[in-house]
Amino acid sequence: MLVDVTKLHEKTYGYSMRTGKRGSYKYWYRDSATGRLYEGKKPSRILIDAFEKQIEHPLEEETMPNPWENYRSTNPQLIYHQETNVPYNRLGITTREELEVYESYLLSIAYKRVLENLKTFPEYYLPVHSSKIILLHRIIFSDLYDWAGEYRNINISKEGFPFPPADNIVSEMKRIDKEIFNKISYCPAVELEELAELLAYVSSELTMIHPFREGNGRVIRIVTDIITIAFNVNPANWGILNKKEDRERYLQAMFAGYKQDYKPLTDFIYQLLLASKS
Repeated sequence: MLVDVTKLHEKTYGYSMRTGKRGSYKYWYRDSATGRLYEGKKPSRILIDAFEKQIEHPLEEETMPNPWENYRSTNPQLIYHQETNVPYNRLGITTREELEVYESYLLSIAYKRVLENLKTFPEYYLPVHSSKIILLHRIIFSDLYDWAGEYRNINISKEGFPFPPADNIVSEMKRIDKEIFNKISYCPAVELEELAELLAYVSSELTMIHPFREGNGRVIRIVTDIITIAFNVNPANWGILNKKEDRERYLQAMFAGYKQDYKPLTDFIYQLLLASKS
């Protein structure tokens, strides 16, 4: 059965409807990322395909319950998978494991691009500043998130640790511009210990602020690499974090940085810089 929804466009904002058992309307839509049909309350405009004048009703067995929490919201940062907490993304990825794999893939592509630009157009990323960090986030994640390159506008926490409210992010980023980035003098004669201490400070402060909805760790590591290269030092090999014991040590050092104890992270980064130098 075909239903002409042209006359219903203003009422439904382009969402298709079908008649329920008692003649009531029931919303459903096709997700452009997954290609699946979902049922539920009227979803947000950002989750549906372009409006179609005529569309055939799906069969009951073709539809499935909508998996996204807050999917009616017009704020894409609020939409996440109900079971896995994965944020809504352009590829329809719903598991944390798959998301991390794809984020790593995007970072590897962006990393090559950044390194090439650093050689020919260093001013594109240097000096490091909050505006450059926003740019890096957009470069890495624009194919995955609608809000790539935007500060988070929602409050989040990790393992019970609340990050600063979203309303404070702009002022906090301005603070580290003033306290850290504006004071960096990129001289080639830096000592590794001094550089490691600076990188630990930058990493801890940015992690504490957690300026983005997703992808903070990857952006922070590429920021520290850009600073390292600017000092004419080989960047750290972050591939070490693929090993469980090294990752645990790194996370513990980062947690110490939350408490403004930067020594564990300084020591960790220093060892990575030493390894990259040899």
